[in-house]
Amino acid sequence: MLRVAVSGHRGLPADTTFLVDKAIRAALSESAAKVTGLSCLADGADQIFARAVLDLDGDIEAVIPAEKYRDGLPAQAQAEYDWLLARAVALHRLTFTESTRRRTWPRAGS
Repeated sequence: MLRVAVSGHRGLPADTTFLVDKAIRAALSESAAKVTGLSCLADGADQIFARAVLDLDGDIEAVIPAEKYRDGLPAQAQAEYDWLLARAVALHRLTFTESTRRRTWPRAGS
């Protein structure tokens, strides 16, 4: 089994979405092994990757960075998020309440 984790850009234009999807599918198709994809399932590259893994008969594991993570996604991405999340074979939930850019853990040695 091949395990691949992806985190990428959000809010991609349609032409970029097409190119990213094509490249991800080509890369995943090169593996003879079954693929398990790990993703936060955000709009953009994360959802493109997760959908490609499922379309190629792989499994996805969802990483949920915060309790209110879904609420921070654009409204048009939430249905796809829900669809992908329902198909995840495993959930990895972090203990944060909200997903922010702010670092909320101490630095090593602090």
